[in-house]
Amino acid sequence: MRTTIRMDDQLLQEAKTFAAKIGLSLTRLMEEGLKLRLKQAPAKGKSKKIKFPVSKGNCIRPGININSNAELYDLMDEE
Repeated sequence: MRTTIRMDDQLLQEAKTFAAKIGLSLTRLMEEGLKLRLKQAPAKGKSKKIKFPVSKGNCIRPGININSNAELYDLMDEE
């Protein structure tokens, strides 16, 4: 499956360099890292509810472009 993630430029460069050094693709390095982290994650009961700051009541807030993932992520980072 393909997906898009946002990542710090410096971290991405370090990950690419490290992956090349140990002979893995960046994708494989990220998969292994996620698997390790998920194994260490404690079991949780109820998940945290995420509040999306794009609406007021039953309508979308003025100025919110729901067709732009980047703008929505930026808005979530601000809140």
